[in-house]
Amino acid sequence: MKAWRKLMIAAVGSTALLAGACSQGQDGGDSDSSEEAAGSAVAEQMRSWDACEVLDGLQPVRDYMQIAAVEDGELASNPWGSGMDQQALTCNGLVTVSTFTMATGTEMTNDGELWGGIIPWDTEAEAEESYVERTVDDQEAQAEQSSTWEELDRVDLGSEWDEGVLIVAKDDQSHSLNAIARDGEWMIQILIRYSNDLGREYYEANQDDLSGQSVEDFAYPFEDEALQQWLVSDYIPSVHQSITETIG
Repeated sequence: MKAWRKLMIAAVGSTALLAGACSQGQDGGDSDSSEEAAGSAVAEQMRSWDACEVLDGLQPVRDYMQIAAVEDGELASNPWGSGMDQQALTCNGLVTVSTFTMATGTEMTNDGELWGGIIPWDTEAEAEESYVERTVDDQEAQAEQSSTWEELDRVDLGSEWDEGVLIVAKDDQSHSLNAIARDGEWMIQILIRYSNDLGREYYEANQDDLSGQSVEDFAYPFEDEALQQWLVSDYIPSVHQSITETIG
């Protein structure tokens, strides 16, 4: 699982790790304006949240993908200022996307990781800068980490966001769907990683020896393109609605 963890660090922001550490080391000195020192009331409220509570443990994603299991039973909730992305409060964990049984009786697994982050900023300018870092700088860092990493598409998210994009990418072992969006001074990042469909590959290579079984017994219960469309048209808008309702 360590390879997944290294890729996640790049995807959620090498810049976030550095900036988060710096922000915790600063005490808001005399150079800050009174408005900046006071911060944003919305940001202060959001920083107190439990990400897994607000994001419902990413349950809609787990249901849509029919995730077989979550490592340690539940996703981990990391408060703002902690975890891999210190700019965000996060809900994340490693998952078993699906399992299948080979003709020899050996059970195989398809692994993945789910990540949901809520990123509050005190000003819209800070959020705009963070959006660029996450959609441009961190994607370049991702490509540098893996020689087989390939960005396939960018899909604009809905008009409820000031700016937002779903970045579709893959490497030789896995798929990545990375939704990043900004509304004023706060952002979200929903990242889904899942391994290539090893069950489908196994069935297609051995179907003559798998009498009485079909590809549905081995393949993922979702299609890549359908998952992408569901994220854009259904899930990400519902996350926006949930967060705005929680803000009140």
